[in-house]
Amino acid sequence: QDIYTVPSQFKAEIESIVVSNKTGSTTTFTINWYSAKNSTDYALFYSTNIDPYASVQITWPLYLDAGDKVKGYAGANSAVTVSVKSAETYAPKQF
Repeated sequence: QDIYTVPSQFKAEIESIVVSNKTGSTTTFTINWYSAKNSTDYALFYSTNIDPYASVQITWPLYLDAGDKVKGYAGANSAVTVSVKSAETYAPKQF
């Protein structure tokens, strides 16, 4: 599922991603970066376990271009909540 998409004519720096398991069971999550430039998903975390009622914060920066996305998947439906903190910069096309 798409979590965040960089708007047209913007660039974005993802400052942090917080993944929370809101259930009483261990589950898995996957976080992908989708590159609009080459229509490819890149796994940042793949089938990573997260304990019951636990949270994981990812704080290394990720720089995205217009149309790029952060996508998330969970091992169990509605088990995981993902929050993305980003800083967007207006970057119109140069002619």
